[in-house]
Amino acid sequence: MKYAQGTHKSWLESCPINDCNFKSHLQAASIEELQELINELPEKGNKSKIKVLQAELRKRLKENADK
Repeated sequence: MKYAQGTHKSWLESCPINDCNFKSHLQAASIEELQELINELPEKGNKSKIKVLQAELRKRLKENADK
């Protein structure tokens, strides 16, 4: 899977979850980008990354619901 270089989705796909770049792009990515990436990432080799993305998505959706 290839995303435009330098986009949040590209960084989130290619960086390990413990990388500071992953964390900063995770915070900057939109809800839509997170949803798309979760749906497009293959589960094999990405289970931990998908869990982190899902947790961030749940957190954001909860924050939006509380507003």
